[in-house]
Amino acid sequence: EESSASESKNSEFGRAQTVRLKGLKSCSELNGSLGLTLRFENGRWLVRLANGAGKKVKPENLEPLSTKNGRVMCFWGDAR
Repeated sequence: EESSASESKNSEFGRAQTVRLKGLKSCSELNGSLGLTLRFENGRWLVRLANGAGKKVKPENLEPLSTKNGRVMCFWGDAR
């Protein structure tokens, strides 16, 4: 059932969606940071942060700031 809960949580997000990071423990300094979802793999979203860095984040540590159809509110770096 954990995988179905994860799939359900992941369905809230789409590519190029603006998100806020939350509930991170090992990188708590990133909580509250904005980013854009790039791709989903191995149970985590690759998120492009404001400083241009990429961070792999579990869906439960993301707060959607737009719908899963996307709405770019900010953009940093190249989106490869």
